[in-house]
Amino acid sequence: MNYLQYTSKEMFSSTELIRKSKMIFEQLNNKHIEKAIILRDGKPSFMLLDFEIYEDIMADYIKLKTQQKQQSQNKVKIDEIKQEIKEEEKVIPKATNIEDIDDKQLQKALEDIENISFSTDYSDEDFDEVYIEEKPIEEVEKPLKEFWD
Repeated sequence: MNYLQYTSKEMFSSTELIRKSKMIFEQLNNKHIEKAIILRDGKPSFMLLDFEIYEDIMADYIKLKTQQKQQSQNKVKIDEIKQEIKEEEKVIPKATNIEDIDDKQLQKALEDIENISFSTDYSDEDFDEVYIEEKPIEEVEKPLKEFWD
């Protein structure tokens, strides 16, 4: 079907539609013409289509609309992922090459490390009890000998 294109045999005035409607409908129904363009004041005003053709057009339209909606949703998801990546890049500092660190930065880092204090004041409550069971060496070696033999 040639959409938005029509031939002179497909054009009918509104007066002609009133007078020859049965003939126009039969031409559409018998597929002699694909569509009937109804003119008012010499300009295209209405279009008559076979209903099956209309259904095909609408099915294609719905399919394209669904694809467009899915593409739009995918674009939104991609944009969200890009935004998350940008936010993570702000939080995670980029790695620095050791060659790019000057002496002042290195000295400050060493001072920061030296200023870290470790507490050695522990109470007995800080430790869980551990029981160690001693076994004679012979009992330990016996299964190993069987394994290797």
